[in-house]
Amino acid sequence: MGFQEDDFVMVNHPDYPELQGLGIVTKASDEIALVWVYLYVDNSERFVHIEFLRHATDEEIRAASKS
Repeated sequence: MGFQEDDFVMVNHPDYPELQGLGIVTKASDEIALVWVYLYVDNSERFVHIEFLRHATDEEIRAASKS
């Protein structure tokens, strides 16, 4: 279950509370376990290890678009 560009993801990093919430993958690679994610919470783009990502559900995407 890899991540592709434009995939909506939920970020949950236990050590960095600022790395939480809905994002979209902006750059991905099959060769490394890091992807660039644009986080909607603070409008920033960050490298995130895939261990802290999961694909966002349609419900999560809808809820975020309403706020």
